[in-house]
Amino acid sequence: MTAARGTGHRTRTAAASAGRRPRAGTHRTSRSQARGAMRSYSTTAAGTGHLRVHRLTRARWRFLLPKVCAWVLLLAAAGLLAYMFISADFYVWDVEVEGARWVRGQDLLQAAGLEGLSIFYADPVVITRRLESLPQIARAEVTCDLPARVRVLVTERTPAAVWQNHGVQYWVDQEGVLFPRLGELENPLIIVEQDGPARAAGDRVEARVVEAAGRLAELIPGVRIVGYSSADGLFFDIPQGYRVLTRPERDMEAVAAALQALLDKLSREGISARVLDLRYESRAYWR
Repeated sequence: MTAARGTGHRTRTAAASAGRRPRAGTHRTSRSQARGAMRSYSTTAAGTGHLRVHRLTRARWRFLLPKVCAWVLLLAAAGLLAYMFISADFYVWDVEVEGARWVRGQDLLQAAGLEGLSIFYADPVVITRRLESLPQIARAEVTCDLPARVRVLVTERTPAAVWQNHGVQYWVDQEGVLFPRLGELENPLIIVEQDGPARAAGDRVEARVVEAAGRLAELIPGVRIVGYSSADGLFFDIPQGYRVLTRPERDMEAVAAALQALLDKLSREGISARVLDLRYESRAYWR
């Protein structure tokens, strides 16, 4: 009984052992396969997750990059604008003047209102209008360039004579425009207005008076001062000691010829006179 019991026990143990080993082996094989499957799944899952993250990052950059570039450009433009309006390099402190003989660049700078002005506020049309409002400027052309360059091409009025009114002298051009004396003329013709109102630079006088006085100075030697009054017309003194009267509407060549004929008559006949009146075409008078 004992032996049998022991044999039976060993038989069951062997059989049990034999029966359990395959199951144990099967269990171990399944566990290994499971572990491999898990590793494979984990690896695949990790790779897929990494790919998803990578794709998500690229998508975000594609979305954000234009906005980032736009902000960078906006900030750069704002900085550039701030620099251009703050920096002294873009403010006008001088002008380049061409065509000027008498007018100074500093006078034009102040008259145009450009001194210390930002180049971005310099309007050539407005500047041209301001400069042409000056009596001494007939025409002006203005160009503005960065950073702060202003060029002015001017056409000055040309003085034909000096116009004296109530003791004040101006220059006057052939159009009869009075403007300030900007220098000294060599042996100028002076027209002295006797009975007119007080004048100012920019006023206009009769252009025919200026033209007639100029022709007299050309045709009659020694005439450099011509008087004018609205009542008596033009008058001037000649070296022979006579005062001559005439009118600006007359032909000055005819006046010069009549004067010479009258001087010859007075000299030939020994007539003494002080005033020679040539205001009328029909006849010359003396007294």
